Amino acid sequence: MYNMNFKDLTIKEAREILTDREEKRLSVNLGNLHPNFGNGLNCFIVENLETKFSDPALASFLQILEIPMKLSRKLSYKPKMLRNIISFLIAEDKKHALLLSFDSEMKTVNHITEKPLLSHLRLFENCLLSLPLNQMTINMKLKEELIEIRFITGISSTPPTRKGDVLRTGVLVIAKRSSIVLGEFIFRMVCANGLIGESSDIMFHFRDNGESKVIQELSRTIGVVFENTKETLLPAFIETDKIPVDKPAQRVHRFIHEHHLPPKIESELLDRIPSLPEKSTYFDLINLFTEYARDKDNPRFENFGFNLINESITHRCSLCEQIL
Repeated sequence: MYNMNFKDLTIKEAREILTDREEKRLSVNLGNLHPNFGNGLNCFIVENLETKFSDPALASFLQILEIPMKLSRKLSYKPKMLRNIISFLIAEDKKHALLLSFDSEMKTVNHITEKPLLSHLRLFENCLLSLPLNQMTINMKLKEELIEIRFITGISSTPPTRKGDVLRTGVLVIAKRSSIVLGEFIFRMVCANGLIGESSDIMFHFRDNGESKVIQELSRTIGVVFENTKETLLPAFIETDKIPVDKPAQRVHRFIHEHHLPPKIESELLDRIPSLPEKSTYFDLINLFTEYARDKDNPRFENFGFNLINESITHRCSLCEQIL
């Protein structure tokens, strides 16, 4: 579950984190890894650096070489044969691009993966080119092969009848090895988890378009999405508190049916209906769903908050809740 309530970062702080991370990483071709098996199966010389692969890094490396785990376990009793296989496969695929992540002393490789087509630092800098730098803060979630950045607008708002219930919104960027996903999100500051919903509808594939075109399209699109979150998404969510839900149990039943969710989820949500105010609005219903998602640690279900924001403006039959 993504926690929106940890410390916001300034652009400078986010850049320093990513720069420090980049300095402990090394992009190499497979042919630049020279086995140093005299010191052990996990020892290599990388661009004149004597390094050791941690056990997880070595396992990932063997997987990249397409040596089945079952076979590597058997060959662990015949280290000479395994060393020969590793040397052969390295020689066969010298141009295979890898990314090594080192410890602070640059002596141990803690993680090895296929090289991403765009560094996370470069992605961050290119996103900034089209965003209002003085009107936002940043949250980041980092993994070895993935980065999730949330550029949060400096604008917040509160529904008129919800004193202290501050809402914020922004644009979401998720970068994987060969693609970038762009979307928008909204969250409540008063909630322990906060996330109301997110949509990740725009995807860029490096394989189809090449790096330069992806960067160009990302830079062109991200600014538009960022402004939309302020001008459209946030006001839309505020408006949900003006839309009454006369039959919340029926609305929950219809939503579960339309999204083909399990009966158990419907039952558990219906058990929470008595906690709603007597005169409920879509704002209350959205929070019922997202609080349930938080308690169940289910980010996928939490994203239905976006669906409910959109549905709040859909006209339905007052008797059966069918879309008109």
